[in-house]
Amino acid sequence: VSRFVPPLPVFAQFMDLPLLPGDEVPHAPHLAVSADPWPGVAAVYHSPSAANYELLDVFSVASTLGALTEPLAAGPLGVFDRSNTFRVQLTQGALESVPQDALLSGSNVAAIGDGSPENWEIIQFQYATLVGENVYEVSHLLRGQAGSDALVPAEWPVGAGFVLLDSVPKQLDLVSSTRNVAQYFRVGPSGRSFDDPSYQEQVQAFQGIGLRPYAPAHLKGEDISGDLALTWIRRTRIDGDIWDVPEVPLGEAFESYRVRIVQGPTVIREQVVSASAWAYSSAAQQIDGISEPFEVRVAQVSEKFGAGAEAVLAVGERLFLRVWVSRRAANLGSIHA
Repeated sequence: VSRFVPPLPVFAQFMDLPLLPGDEVPHAPHLAVSADPWPGVAAVYHSPSAANYELLDVFSVASTLGALTEPLAAGPLGVFDRSNTFRVQLTQGALESVPQDALLSGSNVAAIGDGSPENWEIIQFQYATLVGENVYEVSHLLRGQAGSDALVPAEWPVGAGFVLLDSVPKQLDLVSSTRNVAQYFRVGPSGRSFDDPSYQEQVQAFQGIGLRPYAPAHLKGEDISGDLALTWIRRTRIDGDIWDVPEVPLGEAFESYRVRIVQGPTVIREQVVSASAWAYSSAAQQIDGISEPFEVRVAQVSEKFGAGAEAVLAVGERLFLRVWVSRRAANLGSIHA
């Protein structure tokens, strides 16, 4: 007679991710599940309240999940990060190395995050070397993929979550009206009822990160006669890899940006503009009382999501001094300046 193995809880990692291949449902979250031992099939029940649960989906394969066993520092974006490596302890699954052409075609995509639904950096890796029991050293990275560059911290700490984004994690079939509304989930072995003690309940709300605009690129500021002339280049989250068109698709109903002037924790000025340029005039700077280094933050605005990820420009002492001297020249005359 085989020994009875009681049903154990199933670990569920909810992830609100950006568009990856591009054909996903933009507002729908992803779910990765794992258990040891794996129950064969895991079930996900959903309800808008703490009652009347209905079956939402089933998972017949466990996802490849793990946690970092050493910190991962921030690295270069848009090019290979060859200086940083990290080690990950997997609870399920395995990792493998791929040729570079396979990597550039979309292989070995993973998410590293703090466990919350929305805070995930999307990476790709070329090499994965087994260095211990279920421990892999991962290297030759592409960082901040799919617009997640705005979320890369100075360092991912030990214990940060790791999820391999292969075909196993699934998008959940939720309607768009559930965005930013708390939803109830119960995840457990499918052989048991959703009210069994082996099921764990989670309450989550999802922003719909697939709708979030990317942070603009190449945000620059130039001192022109005391005015701070700002320019940037927009990015797209949809069909951005098409190279034979003069401009990437807008991906939104209209072009709009939110520009903020921030000093310390305070938003000094906020402006909405319809072009990828704006001038912070010397008169406006005088009205705002800018007297020390500040930040310019620019985000593209979506009619469905609102302001997206921000590009940040730190206006330091040297640029501030030039602006201040230009204002003095305008007020006192060039001989005094």
